[in-house]
Amino acid sequence: MRSDTNPEGTPQKGPPLNNMWDVHLPCHGPDDTCKVAIYSKKAITPWIKLHADHPIANLNTMVLDVMDNTITLRLINVYHEVPNRGHALHHLF
Repeated sequence: MRSDTNPEGTPQKGPPLNNMWDVHLPCHGPDDTCKVAIYSKKAITPWIKLHADHPIANLNTMVLDVMDNTITLRLINVYHEVPNRGHALHHLF
């Protein structure tokens, strides 16, 4: 977090929050580190469905639908953490 007294910032546990936005996180335990989050304007939150049980959902990948009466937009948010060997996106291909 930004700090007026510490130029390097202040460590923060959890995502930054804003009263006009909702934060959506993957299912996780207290000791897990989420690498991905999705923010939505509170006005559209009723039309959002998080698919935490989707087969590709994990601490680095989220699947979220934005829906109205006739259209669904599926968003897949991926944090691509490059391992020492290869890449970790095989589950998407």
